[in-house]
Amino acid sequence: MIDRGLYDPRREFEEFSHWEISRKPPWANPVVNLRKVLYQIECSRNSDEKLLIAANIALLFGPRWTLPVAASLGALLPPPENIAIIRAFRAKLFTDDDRENSCPLKTKVRAYDTLPEVEQFNKIMRDIYKDFCVKKLRHHVVLSCIK
Repeated sequence: MIDRGLYDPRREFEEFSHWEISRKPPWANPVVNLRKVLYQIECSRNSDEKLLIAANIALLFGPRWTLPVAASLGALLPPPENIAIIRAFRAKLFTDDDRENSCPLKTKVRAYDTLPEVEQFNKIMRDIYKDFCVKKLRHHVVLSCIK
């Protein structure tokens, strides 16, 4: 994951690699500090690039998990604009089946919905699914107009 650019979206991730292995890694404080920084940053201009890095890392998890893992990693970034999400998840890397499976009824999250990262993940998945539905609807309208 590091070779695919894990440290690129959030430079703070590199600090975690220097921790000593212990039974209780000190995750809580850095996570709280990351959240403080994260929500003070406006939408990043290079969020397209960072979302594509997340997708590239997610490829390591196989076809079934690529989109949800990419969305999870994307949820750790400053909240991107909807258009950045749509552009990133329209990449050839993701099929219409992948996008259709981002449906909220098919997405089950086993974490607290009140965590900011989980809320952002859910938003990303909804945006992907909404874009899929609009694209499919547009296709059907065009076909019906041709007939």
